[in-house]
Amino acid sequence: MLYFAYGSNLDETQMRARCPGSERVARAMLRNHALLFAGWSERWGGSVASVQRAPGSEVLGLLYDLEASDLEALDRIEGCPWVYERTVRQVIDEHGRRRRAQVYFLLDADPGPPSSEYLGVIQRAYRRLGFDETELLRVALPGPALRRVFVYGTLLAGESNHRVLRGARLLGPARTAPAFSMFSLGSFPGVVPGGETAIEGEVYEVDAATLAGLDQLEGHPRFYRRTPLRLDEHGEVETYLLTPAQVEGCLPIPSGCWRSHRRQRPR
Repeated sequence: MLYFAYGSNLDETQMRARCPGSERVARAMLRNHALLFAGWSERWGGSVASVQRAPGSEVLGLLYDLEASDLEALDRIEGCPWVYERTVRQVIDEHGRRRRAQVYFLLDADPGPPSSEYLGVIQRAYRRLGFDETELLRVALPGPALRRVFVYGTLLAGESNHRVLRGARLLGPARTAPAFSMFSLGSFPGVVPGGETAIEGEVYEVDAATLAGLDQLEGHPRFYRRTPLRLDEHGEVETYLLTPAQVEGCLPIPSGCWRSHRRQRPR
């Protein structure tokens, strides 16, 4: 029987682990439905993908051929019929053929954002499959089309991870209020709230795709946590902070300037 995947099961490695007898059939599209993220997954640390009826909308996905034992395993993993409901829907495969496939729908859950890890799995699958990520990111990262982000370490212009901000608009240099502490974690810095240090950095205007890339790089929300911040020069922005426990025993950077600290380190 056919199964239409649209979430993390687009990752064929994950799908083989969950359903060893499954075979990829074709890319496909579920018409008159829209993608959403809702509920809460302890495993992923955020909301998970589902679909809902939406005339005129389309959900991109992948068709798998499943054995009966694979479908039983998938029901257990998806929590069917208590968390997800499974039903049959008509999809259109990449060759234009109409196919009837099993589709999972999340039951009675409030919308919410997915974790960066979960979204990253889906994004990487979209890229391998040649899917347009625009709608995925619009749904996963609701809010203003453009966000302002304050960076202070390896994302600064000329530093090792600045490539993630390629195409983002630099709004200018910035400095926080003297209410933080900066520490060296070796090849990158971490900033924690509390203290008497003003942190020097830059503010960029980023789109949803770039923000997702930043979240993935920073391990948000499991390592760094993206946190609102107000700057006198740029108003409301977001930045990535650590907790005091994460920097325990690390070298303080009293200047609050990563570039200066990096230049002064012994080679």
